[in-house]
Amino acid sequence: MQTANTTPATATGLQTKAMIVNLSICLWSARKHDKKISREVANNHNTDTDAGRYNKILMAKDKLEAIQKNAGAARIYFYENTLPWGDNGDRILPSANYFEFVREMGFFQNQDEQLKNAFIDNYPAFVQDERIRLNGMYSESDYPSVNQIAGKFKFKVSFMPLPEMDFRLDLSQTEINNLTKQVENTFKERINAAVKDTWDRIKTQLTHMREKLQPIDADTNKPPVFRNSLVDNLKDIIELLPKLNVTNDANIDAICKQMESLVVDPEKLRTSSVLRSQKADEVNKILENFSDFFS
Repeated sequence: MQTANTTPATATGLQTKAMIVNLSICLWSARKHDKKISREVANNHNTDTDAGRYNKILMAKDKLEAIQKNAGAARIYFYENTLPWGDNGDRILPSANYFEFVREMGFFQNQDEQLKNAFIDNYPAFVQDERIRLNGMYSESDYPSVNQIAGKFKFKVSFMPLPEMDFRLDLSQTEINNLTKQVENTFKERINAAVKDTWDRIKTQLTHMREKLQPIDADTNKPPVFRNSLVDNLKDIIELLPKLNVTNDANIDAICKQMESLVVDPEKLRTSSVLRSQKADEVNKILENFSDFFS
């Protein structure tokens, strides 16, 4: 059984190990509530006008799909490579992961800029296409101007240092002490949430692997089917976790070391029931050894 690390992280200790990062992405929704059509639907079904609302899709899906997919991939990367902090979208970015993070987010940002510019260049023609697609539902007033449409998109990555607990206010020492204690408690709660997020990722990965390594699936009565990503995702998290370990928790390093033994050729796992059973036992052992850290 592993022993939990009870030494609390401090703001001073983390300021050289991590920073706050925020990702803000805005996209044009290309949707519009059509009051006229909503009234017609209500009248046709003999119901109240507030029983539902009809939202028009102003632009064919393929026109915005590339921008949306790039934004979605950027958000996934952002959340996978950072840790929770606060409730306003801010995340912790460990210094150990800074350069790779900036490189990858720069790629997504450049893609967004290129895709957005291509969309804006073709926007007038796209709007004309909608005259045909929407037919009687088309209304020119639904569409922003070319100048306005550019403002509907945003892709911004912001970095900030972790705050210092240095209060120079016109307050009594007692009030400053109370305020400092409140900030320290909030800081500890946020660090605990970040650490919990790390352990939750590990548990999710291991329990999924345990499920796929079972000899028989209860529903199909056959060995579970799995893709190569079962092992590839494990390799990715083993590589990422040390970069997210902002508290230098030796237990996270230890479990990464133990998980390395689970990285084997996926095809061998598929064809060897003996190897599959062996690795399932190893997964169970790891989960048992570190059970104190899993919620």
